Amino acid sequence: MNYKKHYNLLVEKAILNNTQHKSNYEKHHIIPSSLGGSNDIDNLVLLTPKEHFIAHFLLLKIYKKEYILNKNNTNYQNYKKMFYAFRMMCTSANSNKRNYLSANSNKYIQHRNNQKKSMQKLSDERLIDIYNYFVENQTCDRNKDEYIKLQKKFEITISKKNLKLMFKLRDLNLETSYGKLTKNKVEIIFNDFDKTDKSKKSLSLIISKYNENISTVTMMKYFTEYGFVSKIKPITIKEKLENIKDEVFQFYADNDCSYNESNYNKLQDLFGLHDYTKEQVLKQLNRYGLRISDIVKFKQKIKVKITDTQLINMISYYKENVLRNKNGDENYKTLQKNFFYNGTRKAFLSMINSRGFSVTK
Repeated sequence: MNYKKHYNLLVEKAILNNTQHKSNYEKHHIIPSSLGGSNDIDNLVLLTPKEHFIAHFLLLKIYKKEYILNKNNTNYQNYKKMFYAFRMMCTSANSNKRNYLSANSNKYIQHRNNQKKSMQKLSDERLIDIYNYFVENQTCDRNKDEYIKLQKKFEITISKKNLKLMFKLRDLNLETSYGKLTKNKVEIIFNDFDKTDKSKKSLSLIISKYNENISTVTMMKYFTEYGFVSKIKPITIKEKLENIKDEVFQFYADNDCSYNESNYNKLQDLFGLHDYTKEQVLKQLNRYGLRISDIVKFKQKIKVKITDTQLINMISYYKENVLRNKNGDENYKTLQKNFFYNGTRKAFLSMINSRGFSVTK
């Protein structure tokens, strides 16, 4: 099937009917903005919700086909962006987010209609009351539980994003109401930020520390406005891993981070690697000669460091506290801590047998 041909026909048809029923139409970028498409009028077209859904489905198919025909990184990134864009539409159309693939164009139309109805229900007076509450309780903007309280108080189901959009449409400016940050305040925040690893997470924590209700993007704009941005130099992955490469690799190897995302998240928390993808970390480790294929060898090196004397002491502890003991599992963990051993019990027994020792009483 020629998906590109159908996409072009859909766009051409929409351009011819662009002057009718504008209130029921949605803006669509002919060349997706994530792929470099501009916001110029020539690159925008009005589509019905159903056409909009189908357009993104066709874009997904177009870039998927391109990636299958020519598997390079550029085509993969384009396909990935189209996949996430289409998935967002499916997720919004389906109340069950885990089963977003069951969404279709009809469900998307229903979702958009319900969204418009809920926005129209709010009168100007009621919206101003909600706006005043939102401004007085600024935690609603960054705390999910606080926003749920607002929804219950005013009996609304509108998402935070749509509510802020309604404020904007009615000329209710949140930034003006919150108040602009002074240069002294921005400088204090910047000085704290300058002492960290300069990640978005660090900046977000500092903003929360000073109880400021602005995003990291807005804060970066303040840095630029007041002339602090030139001092910011993001830490490269090479600089970050320079002194901790062995510890990172050992943690990665011991916790099987290639297949266990939760353990990789722990690695990011432990070593402050939130700003870098797994691919970037592994690529830099490879440059240091620490390859994933060497993980088994790396673990073996750790085991070889245990001398016979240490092993005899470990076996003695194992016989007394672990073997045939009700609290054997907990005591084995104590053994690992006391003797700085990371291997499993099965690996420990295998090592004992390979060294010619025995644990039988």
